[in-house]
Amino acid sequence: MKGLCKKILCILSALVLIVCLLPAGVKADTKLPFTLKAPTHTSLSYLAGGDSATSLNYTYSIDNELSEFLSLKGGEDDKRAQFFAKVNACGYDDMWVVLQVDWAIDDKENGWHYIDCWDTLGHATDADGNLVGPTRVGYWDVVDSDVSDLTSQNIWIMRGSPSNFENPFIDSEKTVDNIDYYYWNGSTEEDPQGYILGLKTQLKDGQYIIDKDADGLSYIRIDYTAHTVYVRSRYVVVARPAEGADKYYPSEWSEVSGYGKDAPAWTPFTKATLPAPSVSALTLTSREFNGDPVAEYKLTVQDVISKGVTEVENRGGTLVIEVEMRAKGTDKWKTMQGDWEIKNANLEVKLMSIPDEGYMVPDGSELEMRTRFRCQQYASYGGEDLGEIYSEYSPILTMKTTKIGNGKSIYDTSAGTPDGTGSQPSNEPAITSLDEGATVTQVDAFVKALPDDNDPKGTIFGYLYAKQKKNAADSVTITWKQPTGAAYYVIYGTKCGKENRYERLDSVKGNTYVNKGLEKGVYYKYIVSAFNSSDKLLGSSKVVHVTTKGGKFCNYKKVTTAAKKDKVTLKKGKTFKLKAKAVSESKKLTVKVHRKICYESSDIKVATVDKSGKIKAKGKGKCYILAYAMNGAYKKI
Repeated sequence: MKGLCKKILCILSALVLIVCLLPAGVKADTKLPFTLKAPTHTSLSYLAGGDSATSLNYTYSIDNELSEFLSLKGGEDDKRAQFFAKVNACGYDDMWVVLQVDWAIDDKENGWHYIDCWDTLGHATDADGNLVGPTRVGYWDVVDSDVSDLTSQNIWIMRGSPSNFENPFIDSEKTVDNIDYYYWNGSTEEDPQGYILGLKTQLKDGQYIIDKDADGLSYIRIDYTAHTVYVRSRYVVVARPAEGADKYYPSEWSEVSGYGKDAPAWTPFTKATLPAPSVSALTLTSREFNGDPVAEYKLTVQDVISKGVTEVENRGGTLVIEVEMRAKGTDKWKTMQGDWEIKNANLEVKLMSIPDEGYMVPDGSELEMRTRFRCQQYASYGGEDLGEIYSEYSPILTMKTTKIGNGKSIYDTSAGTPDGTGSQPSNEPAITSLDEGATVTQVDAFVKALPDDNDPKGTIFGYLYAKQKKNAADSVTITWKQPTGAAYYVIYGTKCGKENRYERLDSVKGNTYVNKGLEKGVYYKYIVSAFNSSDKLLGSSKVVHVTTKGGKFCNYKKVTTAAKKDKVTLKKGKTFKLKAKAVSESKKLTVKVHRKICYESSDIKVATVDKSGKIKAKGKGKCYILAYAMNGAYKKI
């Protein structure tokens, strides 16, 4: 009898343990390969009108366990096998995670817009659990945004203005093709557009203002000095069985973040508060890159970094990890290529940069690695630059490597080679800006190490006027002007996204380059650099962002301004607002904005122009103001 009781107690204890390990908000019959928690940290800021009059940037961070799980699916074959083994063990063929974002204005207790159909990504379901009918959400509601393995992720929300609509959507007529009408007024299941919750019913009187722009287009504006927008988010895990309908598992809602009148202030990182990275397990993998070995190490994301990267990136800044390595016994640390965005996972390091050209690291050599965080902060999105800070270095990790590079050993002490200390021949000094006079080698290294999609320092639009000429489903054509003295041009490019580093694509003597073999419906970014016959840099273009055809996005076709006949005459000290607008090439597709319209003056002694497009006359003379879009479409005033 005692033995039977003991067995029953053991079984009950195990059942209690299983129930206790289930995340809050998930039913007891749920079986997931990770603990489902709400988004960890969140932050909200205003895009300063760069996308639309109401657009906000929402960032959130995922917990370390979820980051590590999702990183498996995007990894090499061995990691993907681990991912599907975990998923299959739970009885599913596949699994992914989406984010849902709910919003409220002024009332963070009762102002939310969530309804039951969000649990199945905005759809109603039939008796068998299959999705039926169109989504039942409003234009500003987010129910199925993709979630990756990065610790900090962002999404632009509450988007809607003339930059998105080409017809007035407040006072327009109801027609089948006028989606603007439905976004505002809503629709029923019988309407051709399907069931849409209109913003007119979701917004309350007094929460918004209706304005018209210079072209007479109506748009919504919110006075963020008088109102506060609150946002919460949650995950929904979509689990796909071999047969039958998908299963949906929502997490709890996140903490509430806000922007506007009653939103709390933000405290930026300082050198003293930015900790060193927590890294471990440096190992050599079986993978190679350009014939040289690849290593990886484990980054454990501290909570202060998880919260901090969310706040920093919310305001347009960056917080990344930098890796430096050297062969033990040498004195020169080298900056490595590889993963640099923050995520709780095994991060990749490509070892090809350790030896200089013409040298090699012998098989069996010991390598040393150290890491640090680099943080670039802004007071607000598009606001004051608070400068760049670095953390202290992490403790040094070591490992043995196979041969890296070709040529003489870095330990060779014969004449004309490194001395016994292992010091390598000095490289050309690294550059921090694409300024005239840099060598091809310096420019290559600088561009390939760029950490984001932003325009590098030293680039000028009005030198090369680089822009998109054509695009197809599998190619992009870039063109530029040929300035005096330029002998050839080097084109760098890759997919858009902070996780993608530039590659040197080609060197040409003409003014056109066609990038072939691309994916359809994907954004790509390019930089063009002009060199003279002595291989010295003359100038580099701003980043050109272009999408291929075949997706849900399109490019800009032109830029318009408030300047009549593209001319402005001003007396000294007077100003004029250009109000430049980028016009998309399609009424049915949207443009994913990687960079808002920028401005340049050809002579700041005559006139200056700020980032909002306000021209100020400085002295007698004539100059040009350039207003240019992210794909190079421009207007010259």
